[in-house]
Amino acid sequence: MEKIQVIDYPSEELDFITIGSLVSLQFGNGDIEQFYIAGVVNHSEINDPEVTLCSYKSPVGMLLVGRNVGNKILLDSNKQTITILSIRQIVRDSPLIYNN
Repeated sequence: MEKIQVIDYPSEELDFITIGSLVSLQFGNGDIEQFYIAGVVNHSEINDPEVTLCSYKSPVGMLLVGRNVGNKILLDSNKQTITILSIRQIVRDSPLIYNN
């Protein structure tokens, strides 16, 4: 199987989080992080240390899938609230995505 490396993140805005979404989350301490919601076959599409891969079957993935921008979620593990800032879908046929 060939790996795909994303040079840039050409994307389309989404109304809700789904598999393949690139999500910006703001944590209670003000930190903002990006998460890529990975499915069974697309877990290696993002090759970027700034983006956290998150399986849709993981506890955090299950909390995020189906949510909308502006939703606030309380994480049970550390009692921290996260806010969904943006949801984008990576455009798979972009010329900025290439195979290694």
